[in-house]
Amino acid sequence: MAVCLVCQGTYECPRCHPGSELSPASSDVAQVVEPCPAKCTVTVLVKDSDSGKGITGVMVEQLSGSPKTDANGLTHFKDLDPGALTAKLSLAGLENRYALPRIGADKQTKTVGAGGYGFFVFELDPLTTLEVTVARSDRDGLGVKDAVVQMTVEGRAQVSKTTSGDDGKVVFEKIRKGKAELKLELKDTAKERFNVSEQFEQQTRATSLTASRSVHLDLSKEKNEAKFVVNPLIYLKLKFKDPEGTVRCFP
Repeated sequence: MAVCLVCQGTYECPRCHPGSELSPASSDVAQVVEPCPAKCTVTVLVKDSDSGKGITGVMVEQLSGSPKTDANGLTHFKDLDPGALTAKLSLAGLENRYALPRIGADKQTKTVGAGGYGFFVFELDPLTTLEVTVARSDRDGLGVKDAVVQMTVEGRAQVSKTTSGDDGKVVFEKIRKGKAELKLELKDTAKERFNVSEQFEQQTRATSLTASRSVHLDLSKEKNEAKFVVNPLIYLKLKFKDPEGTVRCFP
């Protein structure tokens, strides 16, 4: 009687030989049954390229279902058919916190043999947000409109944004690791009403309308913060009364 070397069953084994109608006691079986391939196991680890810690909530596709990584950045797949296996990541829901270090880094293929174990390791770059406030020195909670903030992170392309609200805030999103170099320029109504403070030690004043500073980004935070400080300009309009009693402005 022929026996499957893997499942230890005979021709009627539904797992290894589905559809077989031969009986385990049949004496008509004259040859040994070819054993079915043993299943394999795969583990996927997704970790932070900066801290080395596992990342939770990353969806892994193309293996079996689409489970997400646990608190340690791990997810496991069992009873997979051996051969060339592909694991692919999906960053759905995490786009503002992580990015791929390079194009194509979201997918890996490995060959895992029967009864074998495969281990996939992915790294993702953490992202953070930088909120910059152009604040008035004389009134807490109030900012300045028409101030242009320019950001450069380790030689990457410069990004400029202009404050538009009374809070004086601009937000730079999806920043990768590095040190942010910031430049401030007061324009339009801002340059008519304010100049850059010389007293705020975290900024370097270049002119009355421009300043710069550096910010070391903490990638463990979803939002980093930085501030520029400006002083309001005070204008005095002096008037006098001429000998005829007419009020006039000094030139």
